[in-house]
Amino acid sequence: MSHKPLNEGEYWFNSAKIRLQMILTFVLLLVFVTILGIRQSIESEQEVEETTDELKIKILELQKLVENHYTERLLNTETQLKIISQFITETFQLSGETELLFAKNVITGKSDSYFVDKNFLHLENTAMSKILDYYIQSNEFTIEIFYKFNDGYVQVYTSDKNPNLNFQFFPENSSFVQGISSFDKIYSHLTFDGNTKWLKSSIKFINKSEVEGIISISTPVIDIHYFNQLFAKQDSHENGKAFIVDKQGFAIIHPEIQGSNIASTHLFKIMSNHATDSVRKIEYIWPESKYGNELWALSIFSDDLQCFINIEVQDEKIESENMQSLLQKMALISFAIVCLTLFIHFLLKNIFARINRIKKAMILLASGEKVDSIKIKNNDEISEITHSFNILKDAISRTATFVQQLNEGDYSHDYKLLSENDSSGKALNELKNHLIETRSETLKRREENELQNTITSSIGKINDIIRSHSDSIENLSYLMILEILHFIGCELCGVFLTETSDNKTYLKLTASYAYDRKRFINKNIDFGEGLVGVCALEKEKIYITELPDDYIKLTSGLGATNPKNLLLVPMLFDNIVQGVIEIASLEVLKKYEIEFVEKVANVLASTVSFYKLSKLKEQTNKSENK
Repeated sequence: MSHKPLNEGEYWFNSAKIRLQMILTFVLLLVFVTILGIRQSIESEQEVEETTDELKIKILELQKLVENHYTERLLNTETQLKIISQFITETFQLSGETELLFAKNVITGKSDSYFVDKNFLHLENTAMSKILDYYIQSNEFTIEIFYKFNDGYVQVYTSDKNPNLNFQFFPENSSFVQGISSFDKIYSHLTFDGNTKWLKSSIKFINKSEVEGIISISTPVIDIHYFNQLFAKQDSHENGKAFIVDKQGFAIIHPEIQGSNIASTHLFKIMSNHATDSVRKIEYIWPESKYGNELWALSIFSDDLQCFINIEVQDEKIESENMQSLLQKMALISFAIVCLTLFIHFLLKNIFARINRIKKAMILLASGEKVDSIKIKNNDEISEITHSFNILKDAISRTATFVQQLNEGDYSHDYKLLSENDSSGKALNELKNHLIETRSETLKRREENELQNTITSSIGKINDIIRSHSDSIENLSYLMILEILHFIGCELCGVFLTETSDNKTYLKLTASYAYDRKRFINKNIDFGEGLVGVCALEKEKIYITELPDDYIKLTSGLGATNPKNLLLVPMLFDNIVQGVIEIASLEVLKKYEIEFVEKVANVLASTVSFYKLSKLKEQTNKSENK
């Protein structure tokens, strides 16, 4: 079926009209959604930036408040420590007597005995105890006194009521002794006991220019209650919170996990990787489980406190507002999609109907059923698709017919290609050529097998003849000639056998046949004489297809005829020439005919050799008997 191509005006009206309507609709919808998305993204980024800037100000204010609080505590502690140290130096006197004290080594964990001055062990009986009680009651202090013993220090007094803190020995390799030894005046450092971050300041107690011990005052570095209230007021959002984590991972201030160690968490690793005095933003999940919330926070490291100060944001308020805005926009998009769907439905109703007709026909065609061509009524893309379907349907029908012809052995037709690029049609023509070659090869193999069977059968007959007539080499030679003539159908055949007389070896014509008649010809040929003698001398086959006219002349009832083809085959056994078979033919000999003659020559050569050997043994036996 021919299909009229669309001209420029028809193509624009039928093709571009529908295409532009669909493209413009989708482009408008895409632009609308893109604009909404960009606007939403810009608004979210702006709000995040504003929140970040606000939090940077707040976290710097928190850092300043915390560090000022720490500085005040440090100055107050060191001042009180100096006062206590001066008082003890002026009033405390050593007794000069020692008592045995058992204390636990903080490094090895083992208890041992130590000799300590009595006044150190019984401070409650000295005037200094009243001063210590006064400071303990009027300040949030913990006072510890250490007595120097050899190169270490024995804790002999603590105002803490925890009995586990009394009577501990700090050897010279402990961090406490090494720290105090490296300072001439006051040594201050931060510790954490699992509940409170302590500022511990120590001073050496010197009596008569000798270091007799150490006096330490510990005070909480951070007022937990005060900072919990302070951080609650500093929250940036309704669901945000501020918290402090020290360098060892203990949560100093935290509304949920205060006092816990988070050193093994991913959050602490993020903070530790950027321990700087600049504000930075960190993102993490808390709690660290599949049900955790995605959070972000601003973090800064305080060198004074050796802590991380953080303000965390779980911005549900922003998420709620964004979700509400997103829902409104999604409602608008849904309405637009419904309108667009209705528009496309009415626009493409006719197109879908035509496509369904093509689809049903394609399904039937794919299932192998016979399908009629579809009528073409319009000039548009779908009509072109319909036209292509009709061409495909016709091509499948022609393919089925062509394959059926090949199946029936009819190779006289070529498959008509749909175009120069019709790969399927080319493959079918190649298949036809392959089938022709296969049939030719099959016939050739069949003929070769038949010839091989014929040769095998003829060789079998020759073996039977040899077994039946091995007593007369002349009769055997003649019967061999008959088999050759029967197999080849040549005009002349002769068998020359080697004879020896007077120590001279020559070839004697033992049997010959020409034009269906037995010939009795007495003929002897020397080795090297004529073609027969050359064949025997060189022990090689000779095959000539253009004989001279005077070489052989045969006469029959049809007149004189000169054969043009001559075959001479030496009869070899153990590389000894036993004779020569000569064949002359008017027709060119086929390859298998020559091979047959060579096999007969080999069989006859072995038979003649054994025949001569047998005769020689008989003569030898007769001579011996005489």
